[in-house]
Amino acid sequence: MSASLAPESAGTAIAPLPTPPPSAPRADFNQQLANELTVSASLIETTLARPDVLAQLSYSVVEIEAGRTLHLAAQQAFNARQQAVSLSSSANKTRDQLLTSVREDFAAYRATVQANFPEEVRTALGAGGRMPVDVQKLITLIRSAYATAQQEPYTAVLAKRKLPQATLAAYIAQVDELVALDGKSKAADQGAIASTQMRDEAGFALNRWIGSFRKQAKADLRKFPELRSQLDL
Repeated sequence: MSASLAPESAGTAIAPLPTPPPSAPRADFNQQLANELTVSASLIETTLARPDVLAQLSYSVVEIEAGRTLHLAAQQAFNARQQAVSLSSSANKTRDQLLTSVREDFAAYRATVQANFPEEVRTALGAGGRMPVDVQKLITLIRSAYATAQQEPYTAVLAKRKLPQATLAAYIAQVDELVALDGKSKAADQGAIASTQMRDEAGFALNRWIGSFRKQAKADLRKFPELRSQLDL
């Protein structure tokens, strides 16, 4: 982000917002933007409420109200992004909880297959080799395994080991639910990414305006140190 918010004198003017690298956490960036929104709102509203300040500024009321509009857009984008990130986090948590359950059930199923069937049929039943780490590959393997397990001669053996067809059908239903939750999770992630971009764009627009306004206001009020102090300029 532009360095136009760099403080030039004492007061509460905040430091310029950094543009975080793609791999860096965005928590600090988000907090700095939240601070900027608070400070900018105070400056804009205080200025508009002070006729003695307006009388000395070269910015018109219309121009300052345009800045207020930019601030409102940035605040709304900030709030929307917060909600989108929360939704994404919740969707991922719900998906991951079910994924853990599906993995545990499948691991127990594989152990039962390995304990009751010879090695030459274990692969067909999804119990040969390692369990895939990739979710999509795991889902494909589980569907195939449970479908095969519901056929003879495997059904009778598995039923004796507390894996009747009804249980296997319930496991498949869980996999179907996992697929649906994974889709919702990915959609929520995309929503969070889009809202973050919108927040950044609105924040940048406010940053440019408020930086220019601060500089000009400080120049306009150079002979009025008390007013500058009251505006934290």
